[in-house]
Amino acid sequence: MLNHPILPRTRFRPHHILVGVLTALLFVLAAKQDVFRDHFQHANFAELLAHKVESPPHFVYHLLVILVNTVTSFSFLNSGFVVIGLSVFFTFLFLMEYLQLSAPTTYRAPLAVLCLALFFLHPIPLLYWRDKHLYYGYMAPNIFHNPTVILLKPLALLHFMMFTHLIKESSYKLKNVILLGLLTGVSILAKPSYMMTLLPAAVLIWLFSLIRNKRFSNEATKLIILGLVLPTVALIGWQFFRTFGPQGADVTRWNKGKLVFSPLELFSYYSSTISFIPKVLGSLAFPLSIVFFHLKTAKRSFDFQLAVVNMLVAAVFNYCLVDKGGCFLCGDFGWSSQIALFLLNCVSLKIFFQSIDFSTDGFTDTRAKLAIAIPMALFTLHVISGVFWYSSNLFPAHFTP
Repeated sequence: MLNHPILPRTRFRPHHILVGVLTALLFVLAAKQDVFRDHFQHANFAELLAHKVESPPHFVYHLLVILVNTVTSFSFLNSGFVVIGLSVFFTFLFLMEYLQLSAPTTYRAPLAVLCLALFFLHPIPLLYWRDKHLYYGYMAPNIFHNPTVILLKPLALLHFMMFTHLIKESSYKLKNVILLGLLTGVSILAKPSYMMTLLPAAVLIWLFSLIRNKRFSNEATKLIILGLVLPTVALIGWQFFRTFGPQGADVTRWNKGKLVFSPLELFSYYSSTISFIPKVLGSLAFPLSIVFFHLKTAKRSFDFQLAVVNMLVAAVFNYCLVDKGGCFLCGDFGWSSQIALFLLNCVSLKIFFQSIDFSTDGFTDTRAKLAIAIPMALFTLHVISGVFWYSSNLFPAHFTP
Protein backbone atom coordinates (compact mmCIF):
# COMPACT_ATOMS: atom_id res chain seq x y z
CA MET A 1 0.00 0.00 0.00
CA LEU A 2 0.97 3.62 -0.21
CA ASN A 3 3.31 4.78 2.53
CA HIS A 4 1.74 8.20 2.26
CA PRO A 5 -1.88 8.55 1.16
CA ILE A 6 -1.21 11.12 -1.51
CA LEU A 7 2.29 10.49 -2.85
CA PRO A 8 3.22 7.33 -4.81
CA ARG A 9 6.16 5.36 -3.46
CA THR A 10 6.86 3.10 -6.46
CA ARG A 11 10.36 3.34 -7.87
CA PHE A 12 9.83 3.95 -11.53
CA ARG A 13 12.31 2.43 -13.95
CA PRO A 14 13.64 4.24 -17.02
CA HIS A 15 11.38 2.33 -19.39
CA HIS A 16 8.36 3.36 -17.30
CA ILE A 17 9.32 7.01 -17.72
CA LEU A 18 9.89 6.53 -21.46
CA VAL A 19 6.48 4.90 -21.97
CA GLY A 20 4.89 7.67 -19.90
CA VAL A 21 6.53 10.33 -22.06
CA LEU A 22 5.44 8.46 -25.21
CA THR A 23 1.85 8.33 -23.92
CA ALA A 24 1.90 12.08 -23.27
CA LEU A 25 3.33 12.84 -26.72
CA LEU A 26 0.73 10.68 -28.46
CA PHE A 27 -2.03 12.47 -26.58
CA VAL A 28 -0.65 15.91 -27.41
CA LEU A 29 -0.35 15.04 -31.11
CA ALA A 30 -4.06 14.21 -31.25
CA ALA A 31 -5.03 17.13 -29.01
CA LYS A 32 -3.25 19.61 -31.27
CA GLN A 33 -5.70 18.79 -34.07
CA ASP A 34 -8.42 20.32 -31.83
CA VAL A 35 -11.31 18.69 -33.68
CA PHE A 36 -14.00 20.41 -31.58
CA ARG A 37 -12.02 23.65 -31.02
CA ASP A 38 -12.09 23.12 -27.24
CA HIS A 39 -8.35 23.74 -26.85
CA PHE A 40 -8.57 27.02 -28.74
CA GLN A 41 -11.58 28.07 -26.67
CA HIS A 42 -9.94 27.28 -23.34
CA ALA A 43 -6.75 29.07 -24.44
CA ASN A 44 -8.94 32.13 -24.97
CA PHE A 45 -10.45 31.67 -21.51
CA ALA A 46 -6.95 31.52 -20.01
CA GLU A 47 -6.03 34.74 -21.80
CA LEU A 48 -9.18 36.44 -20.49
CA LEU A 49 -8.33 35.28 -16.98
CA ALA A 50 -4.75 36.54 -17.38
CA HIS A 51 -6.13 39.96 -18.24
CA LYS A 52 -8.63 39.73 -15.34
CA VAL A 53 -11.59 40.02 -17.69
CA GLU A 54 -13.46 36.94 -16.48
CA SER A 55 -12.86 33.34 -15.49
CA PRO A 56 -14.77 30.08 -15.83
CA PRO A 57 -16.19 28.41 -12.70
CA HIS A 58 -13.50 25.72 -13.08
CA PHE A 59 -10.23 27.55 -13.57
CA VAL A 60 -7.31 25.34 -12.47
CA TYR A 61 -6.39 24.46 -16.06
CA HIS A 62 -6.42 28.10 -17.04
CA LEU A 63 -4.21 29.11 -14.11
CA LEU A 64 -1.70 26.41 -15.11
CA VAL A 65 -1.77 27.65 -18.71
CA ILE A 66 -1.05 31.18 -17.49
CA LEU A 67 1.83 29.85 -15.38
CA VAL A 68 3.39 28.01 -18.34
CA ASN A 69 2.84 31.05 -20.55
CA THR A 70 4.58 33.27 -18.01
CA VAL A 71 7.56 30.94 -17.55
CA THR A 72 8.10 29.95 -21.18
CA SER A 73 6.53 32.78 -23.23
CA PHE A 74 4.72 30.12 -25.28
CA SER A 75 1.37 31.12 -26.71
CA PHE A 76 -1.63 30.37 -24.52
CA LEU A 77 -2.61 27.56 -26.90
CA ASN A 78 0.81 25.89 -26.83
CA SER A 79 1.05 26.43 -23.07
CA GLY A 80 -2.17 24.44 -22.85
CA PHE A 81 -0.58 21.55 -24.73
CA VAL A 82 2.29 21.55 -22.21
CA VAL A 83 -0.25 21.27 -19.38
CA ILE A 84 -2.00 18.42 -21.20
CA GLY A 85 1.25 16.53 -21.75
CA LEU A 86 2.17 16.82 -18.07
CA SER A 87 -1.36 15.77 -17.05
CA VAL A 88 -1.17 12.60 -19.13
CA PHE A 89 2.34 11.82 -17.88
CA PHE A 90 1.34 12.06 -14.22
CA THR A 91 -1.83 10.06 -14.86
CA PHE A 92 0.40 7.34 -16.29
CA LEU A 93 2.65 7.36 -13.20
CA PHE A 94 -0.35 7.15 -10.86
CA LEU A 95 -1.71 4.26 -12.92
CA MET A 96 1.60 2.42 -12.59
CA GLU A 97 1.46 2.93 -8.84
CA TYR A 98 -2.14 1.74 -8.63
CA LEU A 99 -1.65 -1.43 -10.67
CA GLN A 100 1.92 -2.48 -9.93
CA LEU A 101 1.36 -4.24 -6.61
CA SER A 102 -1.66 -6.21 -7.87
CA ALA A 103 -0.09 -7.35 -11.15
CA PRO A 104 1.33 -10.89 -11.20
CA THR A 105 5.11 -11.10 -11.59
CA THR A 106 4.70 -12.27 -15.20
CA TYR A 107 2.74 -9.10 -16.02
CA ARG A 108 4.95 -6.55 -14.29
CA ALA A 109 7.43 -6.26 -17.15
CA PRO A 110 4.78 -5.29 -19.76
CA LEU A 111 2.68 -3.36 -17.22
CA ALA A 112 3.79 -0.02 -18.67
CA VAL A 113 2.40 -1.09 -22.05
CA LEU A 114 -0.90 -2.11 -20.43
CA CYS A 115 -1.06 1.31 -18.73
CA LEU A 116 -0.47 2.95 -22.10
CA ALA A 117 -3.29 0.80 -23.51
CA LEU A 118 -5.66 2.09 -20.81
CA PHE A 119 -5.24 5.55 -22.33
CA PHE A 120 -6.51 4.25 -25.66
CA LEU A 121 -9.43 2.12 -24.53
CA HIS A 122 -12.53 3.18 -26.41
CA PRO A 123 -16.07 1.85 -26.76
CA ILE A 124 -16.42 -1.04 -29.19
CA PRO A 125 -18.53 0.57 -31.96
CA LEU A 126 -21.06 -2.24 -32.31
CA LEU A 127 -23.30 -0.12 -34.54
CA TYR A 128 -20.65 1.53 -36.69
CA TRP A 129 -21.97 -0.36 -39.70
CA ARG A 130 -25.31 1.38 -39.12
CA ASP A 131 -24.63 4.96 -38.01
CA LYS A 132 -20.87 5.45 -38.64
CA HIS A 133 -20.37 6.75 -35.08
CA LEU A 134 -17.30 6.08 -32.95
CA TYR A 135 -18.19 8.57 -30.21
CA TYR A 136 -21.78 9.84 -30.25
CA GLY A 137 -24.03 7.81 -27.97
CA TYR A 138 -21.18 5.92 -26.32
CA MET A 139 -19.39 6.60 -23.05
CA ALA A 140 -15.77 7.18 -24.01
CA PRO A 141 -13.11 6.91 -21.28
CA ASN A 142 -10.47 8.67 -23.37
CA ILE A 143 -10.96 11.82 -25.40
CA PHE A 144 -8.36 14.19 -26.82
CA HIS A 145 -10.36 17.33 -27.51
CA ASN A 146 -11.22 18.65 -24.03
CA PRO A 147 -8.28 19.96 -21.97
CA THR A 148 -10.08 20.23 -18.63
CA VAL A 149 -11.14 16.56 -18.74
CA ILE A 150 -7.55 15.55 -19.50
CA LEU A 151 -6.31 17.61 -16.54
CA LEU A 152 -8.98 16.10 -14.30
CA LYS A 153 -7.77 12.53 -14.90
CA PRO A 154 -4.65 12.58 -12.71
CA LEU A 155 -6.52 14.48 -10.01
CA ALA A 156 -9.47 12.07 -10.09
CA LEU A 157 -7.24 8.98 -10.10
CA LEU A 158 -5.11 10.31 -7.25
CA HIS A 159 -8.23 11.27 -5.29
CA PHE A 160 -9.78 7.85 -5.89
CA MET A 161 -6.58 6.11 -4.79
CA MET A 162 -6.34 8.24 -1.67
CA PHE A 163 -9.99 7.96 -0.63
CA THR A 164 -10.20 4.18 -1.07
CA HIS A 165 -6.85 3.75 0.69
CA LEU A 166 -7.96 5.79 3.69
CA ILE A 167 -11.23 3.86 3.97
CA LYS A 168 -9.60 0.42 3.64
CA GLU A 169 -6.71 1.19 5.97
CA SER A 170 -8.87 3.08 8.50
CA SER A 171 -6.39 5.95 8.34
CA TYR A 172 -8.36 8.92 9.69
CA LYS A 173 -5.69 11.26 11.01
CA LEU A 174 -6.51 14.95 10.74
CA LYS A 175 -3.76 15.59 8.19
CA ASN A 176 -5.22 12.88 5.94
CA VAL A 177 -8.70 14.38 6.16
CA ILE A 178 -7.29 17.83 5.31
CA LEU A 179 -5.31 16.44 2.35
CA LEU A 180 -8.38 14.63 1.06
CA GLY A 181 -10.49 17.78 1.42
CA LEU A 182 -7.89 19.87 -0.43
CA LEU A 183 -7.65 17.33 -3.24
CA THR A 184 -11.45 17.24 -3.44
CA GLY A 185 -11.49 21.02 -3.80
CA VAL A 186 -8.74 21.14 -6.44
CA SER A 187 -10.44 18.45 -8.53
CA ILE A 188 -13.73 20.39 -8.43
CA LEU A 189 -12.04 23.64 -9.44
CA ALA A 190 -10.32 21.75 -12.28
CA LYS A 191 -13.68 20.33 -13.40
CA PRO A 192 -16.58 19.24 -11.18
CA SER A 193 -17.50 16.21 -13.31
CA TYR A 194 -15.73 13.66 -11.08
CA MET A 195 -16.97 14.80 -7.68
CA MET A 196 -20.53 15.35 -8.98
CA THR A 197 -20.83 11.56 -9.24
CA LEU A 198 -18.33 10.30 -6.68
CA LEU A 199 -20.05 12.03 -3.76
CA PRO A 200 -23.48 10.49 -4.51
CA ALA A 201 -21.77 7.13 -5.07
CA ALA A 202 -19.98 7.28 -1.72
CA VAL A 203 -23.18 8.32 0.06
CA LEU A 204 -25.16 5.50 -1.59
CA ILE A 205 -22.59 2.94 -0.46
CA TRP A 206 -22.67 4.43 3.04
CA LEU A 207 -26.48 4.18 3.13
CA PHE A 208 -26.41 0.62 1.78
CA SER A 209 -23.98 -0.32 4.55
CA LEU A 210 -26.55 0.93 7.07
CA ILE A 211 -29.27 -1.23 5.53
CA ARG A 212 -27.02 -4.31 5.67
CA ASN A 213 -25.95 -3.54 9.24
CA LYS A 214 -22.33 -3.30 8.11
CA ARG A 215 -21.95 0.31 9.08
CA PHE A 216 -18.97 2.44 8.33
CA SER A 217 -17.07 3.43 11.45
CA ASN A 218 -17.66 6.86 12.94
CA GLU A 219 -14.19 7.86 11.74
CA ALA A 220 -15.01 6.79 8.16
CA THR A 221 -18.26 8.76 8.31
CA LYS A 222 -16.36 11.85 9.48
CA LEU A 223 -13.87 11.36 6.63
CA ILE A 224 -16.70 11.28 4.08
CA ILE A 225 -18.38 14.35 5.60
CA LEU A 226 -15.26 16.48 6.06
CA GLY A 227 -13.23 15.23 3.09
CA LEU A 228 -15.99 14.86 0.51
CA VAL A 229 -19.38 16.29 1.47
CA LEU A 230 -18.47 19.74 2.80
CA PRO A 231 -15.97 20.85 0.10
CA THR A 232 -18.14 19.35 -2.66
CA VAL A 233 -21.39 20.97 -1.54
CA ALA A 234 -19.67 24.34 -1.03
CA LEU A 235 -17.73 24.48 -4.30
CA ILE A 236 -20.16 22.73 -6.63
CA GLY A 237 -22.96 24.77 -5.04
CA TRP A 238 -21.09 27.94 -6.00
CA GLN A 239 -20.39 26.61 -9.52
CA PHE A 240 -24.00 25.52 -9.96
CA PHE A 241 -25.31 28.94 -8.93
CA ARG A 242 -22.90 30.67 -11.27
CA THR A 243 -23.83 28.40 -14.17
CA PHE A 244 -27.55 27.88 -13.66
CA GLY A 245 -28.44 30.68 -11.22
CA PRO A 246 -31.00 33.41 -11.81
CA GLN A 247 -30.34 35.72 -14.73
CA GLY A 248 -29.42 39.27 -13.88
CA ALA A 249 -27.09 42.18 -14.50
CA ASP A 250 -24.06 40.09 -13.64
CA VAL A 251 -24.83 37.33 -16.14
CA THR A 252 -21.79 35.99 -18.00
CA ARG A 253 -21.20 33.37 -20.66
CA TRP A 254 -21.03 30.87 -17.78
CA ASN A 255 -24.65 31.38 -16.80
CA LYS A 256 -26.33 28.93 -19.15
CA GLY A 257 -29.81 28.77 -17.73
CA LYS A 258 -31.81 25.60 -17.29
CA LEU A 259 -30.85 22.14 -16.06
CA VAL A 260 -33.43 19.55 -17.20
CA PHE A 261 -33.92 15.85 -16.44
CA SER A 262 -34.76 14.48 -19.88
CA PRO A 263 -33.76 10.83 -20.43
CA LEU A 264 -32.16 10.09 -23.81
CA GLU A 265 -33.07 13.47 -25.30
CA LEU A 266 -29.49 14.36 -26.20
CA PHE A 267 -28.71 10.73 -27.04
CA SER A 268 -31.56 10.58 -29.55
CA TYR A 269 -30.29 13.71 -31.30
CA TYR A 270 -27.42 11.69 -32.78
CA SER A 271 -28.56 8.07 -32.32
CA SER A 272 -31.79 6.13 -32.54
CA THR A 273 -33.29 5.11 -29.22
CA ILE A 274 -33.06 1.40 -30.08
CA SER A 275 -29.27 1.75 -30.27
CA PHE A 276 -29.06 2.67 -26.57
CA ILE A 277 -28.39 -0.82 -25.17
CA PRO A 278 -25.81 -1.82 -27.82
CA LYS A 279 -23.93 1.44 -27.26
CA VAL A 280 -23.92 0.98 -23.49
CA LEU A 281 -22.70 -2.61 -23.88
CA GLY A 282 -20.02 -1.49 -26.33
CA SER A 283 -18.84 1.08 -23.78
CA LEU A 284 -18.76 -1.31 -20.81
CA ALA A 285 -17.74 -4.63 -22.38
CA PHE A 286 -14.48 -5.08 -20.46
CA PRO A 287 -15.81 -4.15 -16.98
CA LEU A 288 -18.90 -6.33 -17.57
CA SER A 289 -16.66 -9.29 -18.37
CA ILE A 290 -14.88 -8.76 -15.05
CA VAL A 291 -18.24 -8.80 -13.24
CA PHE A 292 -19.23 -12.00 -15.03
CA PHE A 293 -16.00 -13.96 -14.57
CA HIS A 294 -14.47 -12.43 -11.45
CA LEU A 295 -17.46 -11.39 -9.36
CA LYS A 296 -16.17 -13.08 -6.20
CA THR A 297 -13.02 -10.96 -6.13
CA ALA A 298 -14.85 -7.84 -7.33
CA LYS A 299 -17.47 -8.04 -4.55
CA ARG A 300 -14.75 -7.97 -1.90
CA SER A 301 -13.11 -4.87 -3.37
CA PHE A 302 -14.22 -1.48 -2.04
CA ASP A 303 -12.46 0.07 -5.06
CA PHE A 304 -14.68 -1.91 -7.42
CA GLN A 305 -17.86 -1.23 -5.45
CA LEU A 306 -17.18 2.50 -5.50
CA ALA A 307 -16.16 2.51 -9.18
CA VAL A 308 -19.31 0.62 -10.23
CA VAL A 309 -21.74 2.82 -8.27
CA ASN A 310 -19.87 5.90 -9.51
CA MET A 311 -20.27 4.59 -13.07
CA LEU A 312 -24.02 4.05 -12.57
CA VAL A 313 -24.49 7.59 -11.26
CA ALA A 314 -22.38 8.98 -14.11
CA ALA A 315 -24.41 7.04 -16.69
CA VAL A 316 -27.60 8.66 -15.35
CA PHE A 317 -25.93 12.06 -15.67
CA ASN A 318 -24.77 11.26 -19.19
CA TYR A 319 -28.04 9.97 -20.57
CA CYS A 320 -30.63 11.90 -18.54
CA LEU A 321 -29.37 15.45 -17.79
CA VAL A 322 -29.27 18.22 -20.38
CA ASP A 323 -28.62 21.94 -20.41
CA LYS A 324 -31.63 23.49 -22.13
CA GLY A 325 -30.59 27.08 -21.57
CA GLY A 326 -27.07 27.00 -23.00
CA CYS A 327 -25.05 24.59 -25.11
CA PHE A 328 -27.49 21.70 -25.44
CA LEU A 329 -25.31 19.77 -27.90
CA CYS A 330 -22.14 20.17 -25.79
CA GLY A 331 -23.23 17.30 -23.56
CA ASP A 332 -21.55 18.83 -20.53
CA PHE A 333 -22.91 16.14 -18.21
CA GLY A 334 -21.24 13.45 -20.31
CA TRP A 335 -17.80 14.34 -18.95
CA SER A 336 -18.70 12.56 -15.70
CA SER A 337 -19.24 9.26 -17.50
CA GLN A 338 -15.88 9.58 -19.26
CA ILE A 339 -13.97 10.01 -15.99
CA ALA A 340 -16.06 7.32 -14.28
CA LEU A 341 -15.43 4.80 -17.05
CA PHE A 342 -11.71 5.55 -17.08
CA LEU A 343 -11.59 4.76 -13.35
CA LEU A 344 -13.76 1.66 -13.76
CA ASN A 345 -11.46 0.32 -16.48
CA CYS A 346 -8.44 0.85 -14.23
CA VAL A 347 -10.11 -0.88 -11.27
CA SER A 348 -11.36 -3.71 -13.53
CA LEU A 349 -7.83 -4.40 -14.73
CA LYS A 350 -6.68 -4.48 -11.11
CA ILE A 351 -9.43 -6.98 -10.22
CA PHE A 352 -8.41 -9.08 -13.23
CA PHE A 353 -4.82 -9.19 -11.98
CA GLN A 354 -5.96 -10.16 -8.49
CA SER A 355 -8.21 -12.95 -9.80
CA ILE A 356 -6.27 -14.79 -12.47
CA ASP A 357 -4.47 -18.01 -11.68
CA PHE A 358 -1.21 -18.57 -13.55
CA SER A 359 -0.58 -21.98 -12.01
CA THR A 360 -0.60 -25.13 -14.14
CA ASP A 361 -3.94 -26.16 -12.63
CA GLY A 362 -5.41 -22.80 -13.47
CA PHE A 363 -4.64 -23.20 -17.15
CA THR A 364 -6.13 -26.71 -17.34
CA ASP A 365 -9.54 -25.61 -16.10
CA THR A 366 -11.83 -24.51 -18.97
CA ARG A 367 -13.63 -21.82 -17.02
CA ALA A 368 -10.31 -20.43 -15.77
CA LYS A 369 -9.11 -20.24 -19.37
CA LEU A 370 -12.26 -18.37 -20.40
CA ALA A 371 -11.95 -16.07 -17.38
CA ILE A 372 -8.59 -14.97 -18.77
CA ALA A 373 -9.24 -15.14 -22.50
CA ILE A 374 -12.59 -13.34 -22.77
CA PRO A 375 -11.75 -10.24 -20.66
CA MET A 376 -8.41 -9.91 -22.46
CA ALA A 377 -10.11 -10.34 -25.85
CA LEU A 378 -12.59 -7.59 -25.01
CA PHE A 379 -9.81 -5.40 -23.62
CA THR A 380 -7.99 -5.86 -26.94
CA LEU A 381 -11.11 -4.96 -28.91
CA HIS A 382 -11.44 -1.79 -26.83
CA VAL A 383 -7.82 -0.93 -27.65
CA ILE A 384 -8.31 -1.60 -31.37
CA SER A 385 -11.38 0.65 -31.29
CA GLY A 386 -9.23 3.23 -29.52
CA VAL A 387 -6.64 3.10 -32.28
CA PHE A 388 -9.35 3.93 -34.83
CA TRP A 389 -10.66 6.73 -32.56
CA TYR A 390 -7.12 8.08 -32.14
CA SER A 391 -6.42 8.04 -35.89
CA SER A 392 -9.76 9.78 -36.46
CA ASN A 393 -8.63 12.58 -34.10
CA LEU A 394 -5.10 12.67 -35.52
CA PHE A 395 -6.31 13.16 -39.08
CA PRO A 396 -9.24 15.62 -38.83
CA ALA A 397 -10.13 15.23 -42.51
CA HIS A 398 -11.33 11.74 -41.57
CA PHE A 399 -12.73 12.64 -38.14
CA THR A 400 -15.62 10.33 -37.26
CA PRO A 401 -17.48 11.26 -34.09
